[in-house]
Amino acid sequence: MTEIEEKIGELVEIKEETYDVKTFIIKFDEVTEFIPGQYCMVSLIDVEGFEKKQIPLTYTNIPGTNFIELTVKKIGGFTSTMHELDVGVKIKVKGPFGEALNFDKNIKKDVVFLAGGSGITPFITTIRYIIEKELKNNAVLFFGNRTQKDIIYAEELKEHNELDNITIVNTLSDTESKKWTGHTGRINKQLIEEYVDNPKAKIWYICGPPQMVAGMSKILDEIGINKDNIMVENWELPGKHDADKQHKNTI
Repeated sequence: MTEIEEKIGELVEIKEETYDVKTFIIKFDEVTEFIPGQYCMVSLIDVEGFEKKQIPLTYTNIPGTNFIELTVKKIGGFTSTMHELDVGVKIKVKGPFGEALNFDKNIKKDVVFLAGGSGITPFITTIRYIIEKELKNNAVLFFGNRTQKDIIYAEELKEHNELDNITIVNTLSDTESKKWTGHTGRINKQLIEEYVDNPKAKIWYICGPPQMVAGMSKILDEIGINKDNIMVENWELPGKHDADKQHKNTI
């Protein structure tokens, strides 16, 4: 069990992921350990009015380095403030927390990820971990978004899709762009069965808005997946992933 720590780091880099998503890279004096799929509590101690506020954000880098990456969608007051930060500010982080979506090298089964929007964040960590550690697990990611410009990590996912043990399946619910030649509509049973053989032998991970989670859970039940093989993230946790929900659930 990784020990929970509270420490202060420096924001050293900000990456633009999409029009409303940024990745924040925070450096520390010591190594940060966590399990892929876990999250931390984040405080903006250098920002007036936000010193004592905190929200949970998922680690998106591989554990065991002296920095962490947090990919954040601009949607609430806290996350909007984060998007205005400059490098050099201090950020307080407490963690790691969470067990719902954990993955490590002890898991030998193949895995399937069902993600909606910023629900990709715990799964990008796991995919990067599988690749970095050269694990034998096969992984399929179904990633649902509204439009092509909403796809977080689009170029990286395209590269991962070239690997033998990683399959990326993007699908868009809003297909106004005539340039999109991929799957359309929401993730559904037919799409899943097209890409996943022997589904009952896999471990399934779901992360997205509550309505999506309910829909995916129903599909997996229809397929006959044992509930012990289904890992579900609870987005009711205030602030989880991309929203400032300390006062209202805004996912």
